[in-house]
Amino acid sequence: MSEQEDIEFVRLHMKWCEKDWGFNEGAQEAINYINTAAAAGYGDQVAAMVSIINNLPAGIGYHIAGNALKRPPIIEAAKALAHVAPDLAFDLAATGQAHNPEVRAGLGARRSWVIKWLKGEI
Repeated sequence: MSEQEDIEFVRLHMKWCEKDWGFNEGAQEAINYINTAAAAGYGDQVAAMVSIINNLPAGIGYHIAGNALKRPPIIEAAKALAHVAPDLAFDLAATGQAHNPEVRAGLGARRSWVIKWLKGEI
């Protein structure tokens, strides 16, 4: 793929994550990354997500997490993280494609472009 095709791939799939409010298959994984970010001192960047997580019952299941933690706020947290912890931001953002392993792998192969997208550079 050309550089422009890589950029368009990233834009297409990250914009989908940014706008999809449906069930989030990657929610439990996102909780782990959000907790990692908060523990690493990036609480300000993920504060909105921590607030949501703190209001969930302990030991929540897959279905509750997937319905409570939506992709758009997770992507917003990843955007905030991208400026201080880009690798963690990528990992968090990639949870938005947990339901689609091929796209997630494609984003992984374009990690630097995803980080640039999160930073608003492309």
